[in-house]
Amino acid sequence: KESKFLHFEENLFGSFWYLIYPGDKDKRNELKNKINKCLRYKQRFYELGGRVKKILGSYNSLHLRRGDFLYARPDLMQDINSSPKILEKISSLLPTHLPIYISTDETDISFFDSIRSKYRIHFYDYFGFDLTPLERAVVEQIICYNSDQFYGTWLSTYTKRINVMRGIDNKPAYDWMAFNHYPNQLEIESSNMPIPWNIFPNKS
Repeated sequence: KESKFLHFEENLFGSFWYLIYPGDKDKRNELKNKINKCLRYKQRFYELGGRVKKILGSYNSLHLRRGDFLYARPDLMQDINSSPKILEKISSLLPTHLPIYISTDETDISFFDSIRSKYRIHFYDYFGFDLTPLERAVVEQIICYNSDQFYGTWLSTYTKRINVMRGIDNKPAYDWMAFNHYPNQLEIESSNMPIPWNIFPNKS
């Protein structure tokens, strides 16, 4: 349909290509590329996120979503529902010589004490930002985007958007996995499906 506007109602552009489908996979990928190249946050948010990069230098990052996931998706959270379990997962993914920025909705920071015993960890409140909740969400995405490696929470659209941003700029983007989802084989999106929901074919 001819239209002047595309309306993204929610989820920070999380998986927009599941909602806007122009016809076939080639047109879909063309549209994805145009949107990803044209839509970006305001420059001041990149400058704010860059402050953390200047302070920490090289660092890795995590998006740990707990909140409603503990109740809505308990099967995905059981492997990381305690601090020691999270440390076990992270230790298999990230080296200890780099600090970690943790973006999270967990309000009890003591939950991360076991991680602190092995890594230098940093949170939003450490950097003196004075932002609205929405502005904070955007800046934390950019902080994670700027990191050397990033692992998020499987099925979180917030994590999804960070991986999309990283992929556009050829940064490592492990979109098929997260520290609450570590598959034995690569899970890929089927680009040939009329509506491309994630499916997990066997690899040859």
